[in-house]
Amino acid sequence: MFCFFRLPHALALTLILPAHGIRVEQEARPSTPSWSNTSSEELQLMLLEQLGALKASETRGSRDAESLKALITRVRVAWAEGDASGCFQQLGSMMANLTAACQERNPTEHFVFQFYRPSLPKKTCEESVDDIFVHGRALVEAMQTSKEDLASLTLDASKASTVQALYFLRAWLTPLARTQSSALLWAGFWDADPRNRTTIEKLHEFATATDHATVHPDSWLGQVIDSNDELKDCYKEETRQLLANMWAMASMSFVLSMMENGQGTVVALVNKGMEGERALHKAVLYEHEIPTLGVAAYGLGYWSPQVLVIDLQGTCSKTSPALQLQLASRLGAWATSKQKKHWRLQDFVRRSHLHWRCLDCSETCSLDAALAKQVKQLVEEKQLKDRKGRELLRAVMNKSLNEAELEREEKLHLEMKMVWMLHRNLAKRERYADEQKAEDYFNSLNTHATFLHPHLWSPRSRPLVTPQDLLEENADVNTADRAGGTVLRAAAEAGHAEVAALLLQHHADPNLPDEGGDLPLHRAADHGASAVVALLLEHRAEVNPCNEREEMPLHYAARHGRRQVAALLLEHKAEVDPRDLHGETPLHDAVACTSGHGEVAALLLEYKAAVDCPGRGGATPLHRAAERGHVEVAALLIDHKAGVNVRDQSGDMPLHEASFRGRVEVVALLLDERAEVSPSNDPLIGQTPLCLAAERGHTEVVALLKQHGATLPPWCQPVDGG
Repeated sequence: MFCFFRLPHALALTLILPAHGIRVEQEARPSTPSWSNTSSEELQLMLLEQLGALKASETRGSRDAESLKALITRVRVAWAEGDASGCFQQLGSMMANLTAACQERNPTEHFVFQFYRPSLPKKTCEESVDDIFVHGRALVEAMQTSKEDLASLTLDASKASTVQALYFLRAWLTPLARTQSSALLWAGFWDADPRNRTTIEKLHEFATATDHATVHPDSWLGQVIDSNDELKDCYKEETRQLLANMWAMASMSFVLSMMENGQGTVVALVNKGMEGERALHKAVLYEHEIPTLGVAAYGLGYWSPQVLVIDLQGTCSKTSPALQLQLASRLGAWATSKQKKHWRLQDFVRRSHLHWRCLDCSETCSLDAALAKQVKQLVEEKQLKDRKGRELLRAVMNKSLNEAELEREEKLHLEMKMVWMLHRNLAKRERYADEQKAEDYFNSLNTHATFLHPHLWSPRSRPLVTPQDLLEENADVNTADRAGGTVLRAAAEAGHAEVAALLLQHHADPNLPDEGGDLPLHRAADHGASAVVALLLEHRAEVNPCNEREEMPLHYAARHGRRQVAALLLEHKAEVDPRDLHGETPLHDAVACTSGHGEVAALLLEYKAAVDCPGRGGATPLHRAAERGHVEVAALLIDHKAGVNVRDQSGDMPLHEASFRGRVEVVALLLDERAEVSPSNDPLIGQTPLCLAAERGHTEVVALLKQHGATLPPWCQPVDGG
């Protein structure tokens, strides 16, 4: 029997793995069973080892999907004709209920799919229900497709169709898994205990004693599963894959609902051994629910639930490690995807601080009032800690938003980020009609954005508890929002040195990456918060961390002319020539920025930055300075032996860049430094600096180049016809 229940917020972590040298602590409680514990850091080490050995899982091929689709069609026909029995009866009933529920909710397509070419056919509710049973596992894996990837419009047709199905399904199914309680109870045992300790009645009594309703009566999706006998007649070869897909998607929906509601505890009741007729490894808890929990916590990231395992056979030493290993069983593809975006595995597993406890509940222990009291206390402690952590995040952000308003703002921020990326990508492709659609959608989001409503932003319209008060009340100092923005990141971005110092004193982790891989040091460097940068470095912040674009904090400091920050980073052994995803170094960023470029460029050159390093398109820093018209920086680079006649991948020299943009002072400097006067770039077109300047009407540059002996090639067409 597999049941789902909901309880309040709590989290702890149990890992009993002697092979890994993990220490097990016992929290003694008078006259009550004690829980075995392992820290979240120790669990992360176990996951790191497992993921290092795992290969990315592969989804089922199209042939399997086609056969499953045909099977689902048979179920629908049998149900419609009133000729269904056994498994087909259970499946038909469930599918009919799901289809009706979807139609009642009337979900709409996510806006981004209207921009894909060729156009994707719109989903129907019947198709979406079929997707649960035919593509459930593949849809869960498709959740690793980032918003940035989706907004790039580069997904192939098959991948785009799968992600479309996922977004449509989540729009209507996840709300149906929602409950009003604040924790989830999963049970992995059957109602056949000769000692009468695990009956369904006792399970319901236990849920009631912990003051939380069960999922089956409390969520619509749970009720549908329960009313169809949990599809128990479908555990046979023909329909087993349909069931596996359904449980994968249903489990994910329950967990997504928990994440969205800020619920923080999973209670797992186990009364099965590792071997035997009804072995634990054959249970839904083992095969689907715990792996889904791993995907949600570590794959999606930035959710740190508490897992309380209650082993009614008293075999935590066996069942707990086995279940914990299942956390990693579906994370291989997720980890591989992140590694392709320049994530380290150790940073990937640190995206969650999931905790685990296991209770050997045998002999004198049972599902009674005493155990219910223990569980309720642990759940409420976690609930309080999470709530205080969110309050801490709001306090550091200095916003008077309540929790619901803050959540709405976070969702809008993520949505607008996608729209902005979409708008940029459409502009590059010159799809003017679609670009306007994206801009209209962006503007409509802006009108509803929480942060644009003054009544939600009045900084002191409600008294805010101070960060110090909240930390003394055991708030989680590493609380993060759904984009991975930690409390310390918020302080770093705002330049609040005193708050950052307080957080670090309370052991805030300075090296937790956000959704894009930025650490607090990236954000402090980006905003020129030199005092915060100094604090972070004193507290062992990594000085050379890479984000998904392979940018380091020194890139950020150079890009915005933050000389003091750049000096601090370099004093702490920051790499002077790290190259980002496009090959750009901090020197490229420094010479291209609009202010402070000269000071930062000079500092980098003092630290022996490579003056002719090729960046995007093979452009050197001198190409960048010529393009922007920064004559002082160009002179500085030349003084440090920059090559005035170095070509980029298009054959352009710095003189081409300066002439093309009419940078007359830079042109004069380059000519004085013996730059070639009439070099051709592309061998097919052969444009010279004079031709580029003439075709764009830069008369001063034209005159200067002619004074140095440049002549127009015959194919050049100057704007004045001369």
